[in-house]
Amino acid sequence: YPNPFSSNFSIKIPENEAFKFLTIFDPLGKKIYSTTTFQENFSIDHLSKGIYLLNIETDKHKYSKKIIKK
Repeated sequence: YPNPFSSNFSIKIPENEAFKFLTIFDPLGKKIYSTTTFQENFSIDHLSKGIYLLNIETDKHKYSKKIIKK
């Protein structure tokens, strides 16, 4: 959150899950960002305006969400 975002967004995962990685894909499916380091706040100023797919994997679940950069 927030969604849409302008430069920074935050994520929260359940306390009983361990973060493994976060990946962002562009509309064509190309991986444009990936990290194995958990942060609650991410800054991705370098991205152009548009819709992206955010994937987060924990030790228990995989989460996917469309995010919009405005």
